[in-house]
Amino acid sequence: MDSFFTQKELFANIGLHSQSLFFYSVTDSTNTRAREHFIARAPTTPCLFVADTQTAGRGTRGRSFESEIGGLYFSLLIPNESLDTTHLTVMAAGATYLALRYFLGRKSKNLFIKWVNDLYIGKKKISGILSEKINGENGQAFIVGIGINLYGSPFSPEVEKIASSVEAATGEKICRETLLLKICENLLSLKSPRGYKRLGRAYRRHSLKRGTEISVTDSTGIIREARVLGLNKDFSLKVRYFDGETASLVSGDLSIKI
Repeated sequence: MDSFFTQKELFANIGLHSQSLFFYSVTDSTNTRAREHFIARAPTTPCLFVADTQTAGRGTRGRSFESEIGGLYFSLLIPNESLDTTHLTVMAAGATYLALRYFLGRKSKNLFIKWVNDLYIGKKKISGILSEKINGENGQAFIVGIGINLYGSPFSPEVEKIASSVEAATGEKICRETLLLKICENLLSLKSPRGYKRLGRAYRRHSLKRGTEISVTDSTGIIREARVLGLNKDFSLKVRYFDGETASLVSGDLSIKI
């Protein structure tokens, strides 16, 4: 399993030792690899699964996530932790945002989190997150899957309308290895109350701004126009529909009105 990683010892510094690191030049889905590993091996410490490309990358609501050469695609398996998958997605978005901002500096000014699990630069998506819970014979685990479009790989015509890469949007080519290390370091800080608060604060500060106009598609396929009012304490999204009704969303498919 060849990889683009050259400094595996750096990952040991954050608790991810060589026996917990799995790299693939091509795989179907790193979330799938993480799930199979937990069921077969029942590890008691976090494990990291990384791929150069995915042939069946998954997003929320059963969507696919294009995972061609030029991106960073990985899943962090966190065993035996009492975590809420919704909050884990929130924390993963905060962790990814802070890592990208760390490397982009001033060029991160148009970077923001689109509730609940996407990161955008300007008008286009550059990252998606999928969190899952696994129940096995030896307990439970959580998987955080993150895909980031880093470099200028071509997208399908359909995806190109809504997605871009970090390099195309900012002109910066971030090293995949150092970005991965920073995101994992942020995510593993969840073990401390301070880390949890830091990632949650990042999510709140850099999520959709109050007044942003959005379209909300519910589970039945009904689409309603709304404005963002902000986040509640539980990270649900408070909106006011154009007919005056207010609601707190705990799920739903959003699109930003351009």
